[in-house]
Amino acid sequence: AQTLLDWQMNCRDEDGVFWMGWQFEENIVWPAERPTWTQAAAILATDALHRATPGWDVLVKG
Repeated sequence: AQTLLDWQMNCRDEDGVFWMGWQFEENIVWPAERPTWTQAAAILATDALHRATPGWDVLVKG
């Protein structure tokens, strides 16, 4: 999980905002969108890996 998150850190624009996706065959950002839910996913993944907040396991509980 940490390796994937580290890789994802390279998929950000010049302001540090995460792109929605990457098209591997053409080696381009696609779609060229930066939705808020993508940013939230990165925050949740970071919290789950580093247990930074009391809610770190919010996606693990079930």
